[in-house]
Amino acid sequence: FMQEDPFCVGVGTTVSEVALFMKNEDIGTVIITDKYKVKGIVTDRDIVTKVVACGKDPETTGVAEIMSQDPETIHQFATCKQALDKMADYGLRRLPVVNDRDELTGIVSLSDLSSFIQSNRNYMEDILSVISNDVRFVRN
Repeated sequence: FMQEDPFCVGVGTTVSEVALFMKNEDIGTVIITDKYKVKGIVTDRDIVTKVVACGKDPETTGVAEIMSQDPETIHQFATCKQALDKMADYGLRRLPVVNDRDELTGIVSLSDLSSFIQSNRNYMEDILSVISNDVRFVRN
């Protein structure tokens, strides 16, 4: 259910380059890597709040200055439930997917998981059963 070949750039990229990349690819999130290892994530919101709103120059500001460092990741053989749990635990919408060597292999988003669950009725019933018994989701 992950998206393979996620959009990523190197740690030495400028914010201006990332913004242009986001515009050209029509995306809002870019993974920052160093030799295939996940180092951070930058969103279009990061660019607005950490560069534009602060009056920084996107041409000279490095993406390493504004990225969320050492983001949570998930293993490529994790289950849909494990991904959902991690997203719920950390309040995330996206997770970089890594292999046994911690190298980036993909990305999974809430919308990816939603589509997967909706297309697999039995799986949706299992997830709903687990959620209904999970204390994080039970309201008194």
